[in-house]
Parts: sequence; C-alpha cells; structure tokens
Amino acid sequence: MTFESLLVHSIYKRTLTSSQNMLGEWIYTYADGSIAVSCRINPISNRERIDAGGRWDDVRYICYMDYSESINTGDHVTYGGNDYRMKEVVIDSSSHNRKGYMVELIND
Repeated sequence: MTFESLLVHSIYKRTLTSSQNMLGEWIYTYADGSIAVSCRINPISNRERIDAGGRWDDVRYICYMDYSESINTGDHVTYGGNDYRMKEVVIDSSSHNRKGYMVELIND
C-alpha cells in the first residue's frame, strides 16, 4: 500500500480575489477553486490536542497530502461543503508529505 493510495478525499483551495467598487474601495473575497487536491482527512484526536498544549484547540481536522501540493499555512479550503483555514501546515522530515491542521470558518 502506497501513501498515494491513502489519499481518498479531496479539498478545493480557495483563492483570494479583489475588485474595486464604484467608490474605489477594494473588496476582497474568496473564490472557489476548481482543482481538487487529493488528501486524507482525519478528525483530530484528543491525544493530539493534549500533545499540542492548547495550540490546536480550534482545529477540527488533520489533512495529509502530497509534498508537491501548494497548500500552505493560512490558505482557505473547502471540504464537504464547509470552509476551512489551514491553521498550520508542516512538512515531514523526509519531504514526502504535508500535514495541515484545518480550522472551520464560520460563515455569517
């Protein structure tokens, strides 16, 4: 079994777009991405929360993806119809995969 065979989920990266209104004010919004990023999504465990010492109290999911994917800390993604922000993205020591910690965004 390879790492790639475990990437059974998909997330979509949202890109920040800007435009100006009639008053010249800049309006920033996130546009839905059309390219799926293969990944594996797991809920964060209580043990991982404890090990982090409160750093990931608001994290809902951990996302494992290939090293070559262009998902970074602070990026917004869509998964399962909900919007998330990558609170932190870390790369393993052998540069084979990325591990992202996803925080759910509350839409008003």
